[in-house]
This record gives sequence, C-alpha cells and structure tokens, in this order.
Amino acid sequence: MEKKSPVMIIHLVLMFILLAFNAFAAAVFIGGFGPSLAGIDRLEVLMHGILNLVIIAGILFGLVYLLGGYGKKAASYYKAFLCSLLVLTALLIAVDLAFYKINALLIATVAALAVKAVALVILVFKKDLGAKKTWILFFVIILADAVEAVLMLLSASPSILVYRTVYAVSGLVLDGTVGLAVRGKYADKASRGSK
Repeated sequence: MEKKSPVMIIHLVLMFILLAFNAFAAAVFIGGFGPSLAGIDRLEVLMHGILNLVIIAGILFGLVYLLGGYGKKAASYYKAFLCSLLVLTALLIAVDLAFYKINALLIATVAALAVKAVALVILVFKKDLGAKKTWILFFVIILADAVEAVLMLLSASPSILVYRTVYAVSGLVLDGTVGLAVRGKYADKASRGSK
C-alpha cells in the first residue's frame, strides 16, 4: 500500500471526524431530536437530515477513491463522489430557496452555490478536460464554497449555527478531497503514460 503523506493523513482523519458529525446530525434531524429544532418546519428539518446523508455518501465515495489509489479501478468512485457533491449543491440551493427569506445574503449564497454547481457539472460530464482546466475548476469550486460558507454562517440563526458550521466545514473538506483526487488522478495517468 502506498505511503500516505502527512497532508493526506490529516485529511483522512478530518473526513472520518466529519463522517461521525454528519451521522449524528442526520440522526438528530431525521429523528426530530433536540430542543433547538422546536418551532422549525418538519419538512425543513427532514431536508437537513437528507443533506447530511448526501454528505455522508460523498465522504464515503471520496474515502474509497482516496484509499483506492486513484487508479482506473477506483474511477467510478471518483465520478460517484463528484455526483454526490453535485446533488448536495443542488439540494442546498433548493433548501435555501424553499425555507429562507429572500435577501441579499441568500441571493449571494445561492449565486455562489450555482457557480459551484456549474463547475461540478463540467467535471462530471465533460471528458478529457486535461490537468490545467481541471485544476481551474477545482479552484472555482473551493472559492465558491468558501464564499458560500461565510455567507451561510453569517445568515444562520443561533439554533442551527452548529449544524451550519458542520455543513460549511464538511463542504470545505470535501473540496479538499476533490483536490487530492485531481492530484492523484493525474499522477496515476502520468505513471501510466496517459495525459
């Protein structure tokens, strides 16, 4: 098995921690536990639980791909990972528009998510982008997510701030997983003499 770099080890540890946090949050939301959920629409609470489940799926696909050595055998997990991020982004847009008051912060948040969604669509469906274009899309994704995370935390009510923080950190760690996956993908291609 290939030796993992310190950055990879830290990233994997973060992924396992976020897996646990998101599993807990999903149980809280779907089970309707917790006094902080009182007064929040039941459908909204369930949607947040579904968001956590999609994050869990993304983390698991990302883990399999990262631990699978980035090769062709693990390529389907790379696509599944990117698709789970796309589904997550679309659901976040839907939840924001369905349950929150339209204001400048919300519009800016949805705009950042839409930029991320477009970049993910290109990564998922466009073949043979090449390393340079893929890295550009990765930086677009991480920048859009950083902006969205700040805006999301600024607009969060105190009752859901902890959960919003978990979403924000999960998103950024998943973005880091995209970066590691892209690096590994093109390193594997180079080792096989592909472009």
